[in-house]
Amino acid sequence: MDRPADFDDLKHFILDRRRMQMSHVYKPAMLQAVLQRGGTATREEIATEIMSRDVLQLEHYRRKVVHPMPGRRLVRDGILELDGDDYRHYVASPAGDAEFADRFAAQMQETLT
Repeated sequence: MDRPADFDDLKHFILDRRRMQMSHVYKPAMLQAVLQRGGTATREEIATEIMSRDVLQLEHYRRKVVHPMPGRRLVRDGILELDGDDYRHYVASPAGDAEFADRFAAQMQETLT
C-alpha cells in the first residue's frame, strides 16, 4: 500500500505494529497533526505536535531551561512573579487584550529574527 485510499486503509496502517513501529512518537504525532487539521498540516504544526509529546524534552526544558534561564531573570526584573510552578504577570494594557497580544507578538518576532 503506497498511499491509503480510504479510511479503512489508513486504519489498517495505523494498527499494523510493524508499520507503526518506532522508538519515539514521531509517526503517530505526525499523523494526528495532519488528521486533526482536516488532512493538511505545516511542518511547524507537525513539529509542535511532536514536541508536545516528547516527555523527555519537556522535562528537560521544565527543569533545566525555564526557571534557571529566562524564569529567574524575569522574576528578578519584576516582569513575572513565581508562585510554586506558576509564573504570572500583572501587566495592565491600555489597549484591549487582543491588540496588546498582537503588538507583543509582533515585537517578539522582530526581536527574535
